[in-house]
Amino acid sequence: KKIRESEFEFLFAGNGREALDALTARSDIDIVLTDINMPVMDGLVLLAEIGKLNRLLKSVVVSAYGDLDNIRVAMNRGAFDFITKPIDFNDLEVTIAKTIQELRSLREGMLARQHLVAVNQELEVAARIQQAILPKRFPPARTSAIYSRFQMSNFETQPSREPK
Repeated sequence: KKIRESEFEFLFAGNGREALDALTARSDIDIVLTDINMPVMDGLVLLAEIGKLNRLLKSVVVSAYGDLDNIRVAMNRGAFDFITKPIDFNDLEVTIAKTIQELRSLREGMLARQHLVAVNQELEVAARIQQAILPKRFPPARTSAIYSRFQMSNFETQPSREPK
């Protein structure tokens, strides 16, 4: 139903090599559904190769191998989740929804981090500008003593001391 409504688009690959080639060629793929048992390149090798792509991808393994050893290997190679055959399509739908939500959260976090880095860079530039306009030496004064101190610290403030 979600495919017909164009909420999801599926691309199919005949083996792990074709899947890796598609992932390399297209940056708009978000989730990989893979079996462990595939020709040319199996799903466990595919998971390891996906990890090398340095992209924000989530992989869900759909396999008849429900033993704990295969599940652990898949998870250790980067699988986000694991579904056993025969496929319960309600479970698959919940898993895909959970995976999409995780991707959204990760993207929001990355955008927030990028924004924070940009703001920090702007504040550093502003601090350098402010420091540049401060006098390097104060003119001598005969009747009063002047003390100055300017310290740049990454958003840390020191409590001010009130005169007694």
